[in-house]
Amino acid sequence: MLNVANEMTPEDQDSFMRLYIAVGIAVHMAQLVEKELALVLLLPTHSEAKRLSPADEINKTKEEVDRMTYGQLLRRLKRVATIRPEFEQRLDEGLRKRNFLIHHFFDFYGADIAITSVRERMIAELESIEELLHPLYQKFRELSYESFKAWGMTEEQTQRKIGQLEADFELRRKSR
Repeated sequence: MLNVANEMTPEDQDSFMRLYIAVGIAVHMAQLVEKELALVLLLPTHSEAKRLSPADEINKTKEEVDRMTYGQLLRRLKRVATIRPEFEQRLDEGLRKRNFLIHHFFDFYGADIAITSVRERMIAELESIEELLHPLYQKFRELSYESFKAWGMTEEQTQRKIGQLEADFELRRKSR
């Protein structure tokens, strides 16, 4: 990448801007999937219990899932839930793409990032990653929401509880 913005053409500046926006959107979607999956795992939806777990039990589980990687969260989900094979394939592909994005994306393209056509391919790949992850986010969001409702919480209580858990999850992540 060129070091000085004024050495780039306006077209290159625009291309880099679109690339980094696409990276941000894809990474954001990966984080949303992970956050919603963690919320799903906090809920006792697969247990025989007739009530929400006590706060100390939920906090213990929160601490445990906060330390887990996306891959570990998926493995736990597979242990506690029956997953249709086609959905499991999407989960596994989402994990592979997420890991590639976070750990290898820029290394894979290397210095070729300076080539406009390569940046366009990168943007297309990022958009496909986001398109793969977005339905996973929606499904986990739906599951976390439906889990609360299954425990007899009203719409307002459900929204408030999800908001509290999401805020706590984000605060815990930021404080590490």
